[in-house]
Amino acid sequence: MYGFEDFGIDGRRAPLIKVEDLAAHYIQELLAFKKEGPYYLAGFCFGGAVAYEMAKQLTEQGKDVSLLALIDSTSHAQGLDNE
Repeated sequence: MYGFEDFGIDGRRAPLIKVEDLAAHYIQELLAFKKEGPYYLAGFCFGGAVAYEMAKQLTEQGKDVSLLALIDSTSHAQGLDNE
């Protein structure tokens, strides 16, 4: 299991605003930790939108996303209502 710290929470970097940018950043961290899938992703609340976008981007890169779990995520969260 690997968890991600909110980007910019340390006050040394400006926070990322767009879900797509957050997902791309976390994918870089994930691939540095685990280069090959399958990947099992989960996101809680707003993290569900980020996990969804990560799964989308990883799939577009040809990576194997075997599980995407959205926990207490709303359907109107950015990135979730168009699919």
